Amino acid sequence: MGTLGVISEITIRTAPRRVFHCTKITTDLPALLANYDSWNSSVEFVKVWWFPETDQVHVWLTDEADPAAPATRAFLSSDRSKPLEAAVASAALNDTVNMYCTAMSLDTKAAATTTTTTTTTTTTTTTTTTTPQVAASDADADAARVAFALLPSSDTPSSDTRSSDTPSSQTRSSETRSSDTRSSETPSPETPSAPAPQFRTVRRFADARDTTGYQEQILTKGIPVPQVNCELAVPLSHWAAATLALRAWARANPGALHYPFIYRATGASSAWLAPAHNTAVVYIGLLVYLAADGSIRADGLQTMRDVQAVLAPFGALPHWGKHFVPECFDFAARYEKWNEFMRLRRRLDPRNRFLSPWLAAVLEPTGAREQQQEELELELQLESELEVDESSAVVVAKTPTSSRSSMRRNSSSSSLPAQIAARL
Repeated sequence: MGTLGVISEITIRTAPRRVFHCTKITTDLPALLANYDSWNSSVEFVKVWWFPETDQVHVWLTDEADPAAPATRAFLSSDRSKPLEAAVASAALNDTVNMYCTAMSLDTKAAATTTTTTTTTTTTTTTTTTTPQVAASDADADAARVAFALLPSSDTPSSDTRSSDTPSSQTRSSETRSSDTRSSETPSPETPSAPAPQFRTVRRFADARDTTGYQEQILTKGIPVPQVNCELAVPLSHWAAATLALRAWARANPGALHYPFIYRATGASSAWLAPAHNTAVVYIGLLVYLAADGSIRADGLQTMRDVQAVLAPFGALPHWGKHFVPECFDFAARYEKWNEFMRLRRRLDPRNRFLSPWLAAVLEPTGAREQQQEELELELQLESELEVDESSAVVVAKTPTSSRSSMRRNSSSSSLPAQIAARL
């Protein structure tokens, strides 16, 4: 938060670059509730997106790649500028993606109004779909398909509709190809312009393909459009109950979000004000995209507040660098080291030079701020009026009556010399 001073030097710990393989599966919420803990205990990186409108869940399980695997060898023999994607795609989430594209179009004032055609040739596999597909209304579905068709993507649409609860039960192909050389999709020259960039963030879940590449190529994605982004850390022991509470909220508020909830787990941290202080947590994220004119849907911020209010009783704490509503959280009660941090902050920055108005409102409640300001004014006055007789080491204070009365208010038992000595 930058409240303790200015960082002048950092040390970065590095590690050899490794190749990873990401297995992508589409399943449902019951499967997530049953498997998420075991995934996190056995897989190095687990990312989850839960789409509450359909209860479908998209999962990325990313582990260090097997050096002998064909995909690993193919990636290492390439120029490695892009990750390698499997030839077989899953269309299990496509209907849900269509639905969310429609909602995003309406909320960000970027609805597609033109049509385009594409020529595609795909690899097809046939398996059983175990996750229910929930379609939007005919009008919404038609609008979504238009938006869907306009979206530029490195993925190729597929008729594969497989879905499973575990990665081992999915049919996979050992064929791979570079994500930048897809001869199976030829964009139509009639497309008048590229769609708004926010669609790419949800479009990437359609036609999902397993991926092999470097960690940052698989897991690091840019944020292409302004947004209000919120992330709340829930203790690992409470994430399932918190998710069920969110599900009840989502069912009572259909269409409230145009992007899925995002899940990621982290281990415990020793940092005093880390949401994961001394405990493993699951971060549950949500976002609302802004329109091109900078506006947000009318109930966007209220939705953010509502979700925070739902999660707070489960011990949720907000990510300090993202949107949150301070009134939803009792920080002093939730952070074991809160009071120690406040004392440290006041000692290192007694004049509040590193405390912005926003952080002042969050970290220092009104009563505490007033008391701190009174103490600071007293300290400054004492500093200006103290005279030290170096020859006798006698401390002499010229203190006006108003200052003496102020000190008496702040300390009913401490003497003036003791207060002065405490500040030297």
